[in-house]
Amino acid sequence: MRLLVSAALVALAVAGPAAAEEPALTVTTRGSPIAPDSDPTPAVYRLEEEDLERAGLGLAEALASAPGVQVRRGGGSADLASASLRGGSSAQTPIYLAGVRLNDDLTGSVDLSTLPLLMLERVLVYRGHAPGSPDDLGLGGAILLSPRLPSRVEAQAALGLGSFGEREGRARLSFGDGEGTGASVGLRHRAADGDFPFPDDNGTRFDTSDDVERRRRGGDHREPDVWALGRAR
Repeated sequence: MRLLVSAALVALAVAGPAAAEEPALTVTTRGSPIAPDSDPTPAVYRLEEEDLERAGLGLAEALASAPGVQVRRGGGSADLASASLRGGSSAQTPIYLAGVRLNDDLTGSVDLSTLPLLMLERVLVYRGHAPGSPDDLGLGGAILLSPRLPSRVEAQAALGLGSFGEREGRARLSFGDGEGTGASVGLRHRAADGDFPFPDDNGTRFDTSDDVERRRRGGDHREPDVWALGRAR
């Protein structure tokens, strides 16, 4: 009799009304994603277009003026130049160009001498905390380079001369329809002789009669560059 009662209770439980389904929950979010240069929370130092157009200026010299940035150079304008933030190494400082990380996979650093300012519109230096858009924030922050997006027809050319036979020529041509479609091409050629004079006493320090001025040769370089940028909407 006890088994029959238990079976009847199980049958009533199975045949009972189905449990009420929970109502579906819909979440709607509105707004636009935060652009890398519009996040007001991090400490950021900006180098705008007018700051990057000074004569004889390179990216290494431009970043040297930013607080918290240490620039290391190996010699002349064409030698290796790297940047680090707040005591970190150059491998621990990510540098992005248009959202693409430039750090070398082997050494981890970026050679700043290979990046021409004529194709850049803005440089943002984030110290300590960077916006959430980069995939790697680095220990001391991040450096974001924004290219000059072509929006209209314009041309630019410049020539420069420096010490030790240094010379540079650059030109940029852009065209666009003002609605997000355009292209830009930049050319740059840098060269230097690297020779410098030095006094030679011929090993007779106290005899000035045989002193001559000699010229040491070396450190010359030739570096052509071609950059292109295009976009379509």
